[in-house]
Amino acid sequence: MRKIKLIVMVVICGILSLGPSLPSRAMQGEETALVYMVNAEGEIIITGCKSVGRELCIPSLLDGYPVVGIAEGVFRGRADIEKVVIQSGVRYIGEYAFAGCMGLREIELEGGIQYIADNAFYEDASLVEAVLPESIVYVGENAFGNCKALARIGYPQRAHIDKYAFEGSLWQEERDGGKFRIRGSCLIEGRGNEGPIIEIPYGITEIEDCNWRGLAVVDQYYDGSYEQIILPETMVKLGLNCFQNVDVKTIKIPDGVREIPWSAFEHAALEKVELPGELKIIEQGAFYDCTELKTIIIPDSVEFIGENAFGWCIGLSEIIIPDSVYEIDCAPFHHCSNLSEVVFNEGLKEVQADLFDYCGSLERIQFPESLESLNGLMWCSGLRRIYIPGKTVEIHDDIFEAYAKWGGPITVYGQKGSRAQEVAEASGIEFVEVESGDEMP
Repeated sequence: MRKIKLIVMVVICGILSLGPSLPSRAMQGEETALVYMVNAEGEIIITGCKSVGRELCIPSLLDGYPVVGIAEGVFRGRADIEKVVIQSGVRYIGEYAFAGCMGLREIELEGGIQYIADNAFYEDASLVEAVLPESIVYVGENAFGNCKALARIGYPQRAHIDKYAFEGSLWQEERDGGKFRIRGSCLIEGRGNEGPIIEIPYGITEIEDCNWRGLAVVDQYYDGSYEQIILPETMVKLGLNCFQNVDVKTIKIPDGVREIPWSAFEHAALEKVELPGELKIIEQGAFYDCTELKTIIIPDSVEFIGENAFGWCIGLSEIIIPDSVYEIDCAPFHHCSNLSEVVFNEGLKEVQADLFDYCGSLERIQFPESLESLNGLMWCSGLRRIYIPGKTVEIHDDIFEAYAKWGGPITVYGQKGSRAQEVAEASGIEFVEVESGDEMP
């Protein structure tokens, strides 16, 4: 058999790195002759074929080597293929690998497939079903694009599905016929609801960023406030401003979400929100001006609270900062005028400027012993007592400037000889020596 030398470059986003390849070979079967190359790791990549029957099988092993991938465009335009079986162990399918296979009706993907590249099955007009195994981690743009007969699709919850992976398929068109525009597993737009509850379809993993307006799902087709928005448990990512201005009372964020992004619920009429137990980040303006929000429980997984995250939440009266939070950005509770109690658990290390500015009902602040940095001006007209731990290594010189200028019987509590004592006395603020914050009245 004549050996065919091929140089093939395949980029698979870190899933496979092809080193120097050995000469390609052809594997003869009863109806199929596959051409392949063996890379430096001793793995086979299918690079071509000499003949194909109605049913094509990509095996797990060829000549004793494991088959790991199918290169770009290998079977493109083959109208004679009706069924494709890809056995376990094959990790990726390259771009346009099966594009334009007009007779392809069935694909069987065994466990092991991780990556389906852009346009891999593009315009396979006879394909009616695609069930992707649990091993799938990525499906590219138009991977099943323009598959006009494709009506049934299944994929694992946590896979990354490109927004336009199924663009032009029958499945996509049927989804668009409802209340939502959905691309891949991404919610692009909603079209409102005539009842008091909006339920976003199961399988959606993310909501697209909305940089200039709230998500259209808030369009008021219903006369009054929505009682609830139900997000599917498959959801892992919310978009910027995605529920801005939504007129809804309650929402539960699914467990897979790790971040509440910028202005996600800005100006929303929320009364109650349930945050997921593994949440890490509450970004800038996440709940800004949620004036109806009266209580919120910050999970003990949160590490960062951003600028104005709860600004103008005038209904909030109490908040507990868990020990997992190590950084709080500028003015996260700006103008929370009814906030009267804040509890800091140990763990907080850094606080930026204006932590509780214009929180007129707050009379007492006790920072945890873990605090290392306290920066910027803090102005609470009702503040009377504040404890700053002795091991705090950085305190901005003008942190009490407003109290020195505008008055107010504020007292600073801390350890003798501490930076807290130095800054307080330099500003003309009363200082009281204590061993710990628990001694502050």
